[in-house]
Amino acid sequence: MSGKRARAARRTQDEDWAALDRAMLCDDIDWISSMAQAGASTEASGMLGLVHLQYFARVTHEGMQLAKRQRPVDAKKFELVNAEVVAAARHSTKLLDDSHKDLDQIVAEFDAIRLDHRRHFGPLLSVVTADGRLITSSRTFSYQTRWPLDKAMQAQGKNNPHYIASYEMGQKLASISIMFGHHPRLYELDSRSIAPDLRMKDANTSEFAASHLGKRLPVSVADVLIMTQASINSALIMLEPARIRFESQVFRARFVALAHALSAIEQVLSKWGRFVNHSSALEEVLASPEAIELRSMRALRNRSMHYGAPASLKNLGPRQIGYGLVEATCPGRTFRDVEEKTTSVLRRLSDAFGDVSQ
Repeated sequence: MSGKRARAARRTQDEDWAALDRAMLCDDIDWISSMAQAGASTEASGMLGLVHLQYFARVTHEGMQLAKRQRPVDAKKFELVNAEVVAAARHSTKLLDDSHKDLDQIVAEFDAIRLDHRRHFGPLLSVVTADGRLITSSRTFSYQTRWPLDKAMQAQGKNNPHYIASYEMGQKLASISIMFGHHPRLYELDSRSIAPDLRMKDANTSEFAASHLGKRLPVSVADVLIMTQASINSALIMLEPARIRFESQVFRARFVALAHALSAIEQVLSKWGRFVNHSSALEEVLASPEAIELRSMRALRNRSMHYGAPASLKNLGPRQIGYGLVEATCPGRTFRDVEEKTTSVLRRLSDAFGDVSQ
């Protein structure tokens, strides 16, 4: 049999997961829309918008890519005005696994961000915590959006660029969802737990980096660890209120966050570990059997981040827990086992970094 005929024969036997991809996207849209609705009803809606940007951007970017593959003509109607912001925020979820940059390049970007902040705020850094754990900073947000502060602070309310970008993402995702035959559904989440003891404080940049991460650690390297720590704590704490109703969606977001955080921590420690306060505790987590096992699940990370399950995967389905992705990509493992290990390793990393002193 020729190669062409063999490929054609295999395609007739393989599953077409196009409908599953659409179901995953529409479920994600329901999830992030419900989080946005719950957050809007709290006094901390502004801070929540900063924290949740990375999740909204990933779903928006991947949703646009899916629409272009499955409905290329219709997808032209949904081109993003704020495409660069969405791409930057989505890439930021990769932390140091961005294929276009290495650690030194990312540190250099934070150097530039620090200088921009110094012109506006002097030596201050804004830090947001939830239950005492760091979940974002002003410079993390600048890295996620690539906005210079002149732009980010130029207007308030509906003229603010963050509001404009967020509104566009919500509008485009709703349109794509309807195009695929799904009207977004909003589910009630506990608005009290959606913002657990959220606090924002201004700290002296150098003093905060020294006390929380290490006295001899360069400030921009500390910013990289702050961004990594924020990703860990955001996934662990800020997604918890949605976990019961959106178990599969929260698991995928947490697994992606953990995979990239483990890689980022390893890269930073390999070069700067002797200067990091928490290096021993972090290295202990990296060397744990659970972390090593989870890092080996590259196919699951890809399927958790992107839509487009390959035809070679078997036994997937929209009604299966986690869509069957764990069992399909990691034979012999179960969703519940991997979920529990993911949450456990995230918690251990969060504990290793510790609380931010108030």
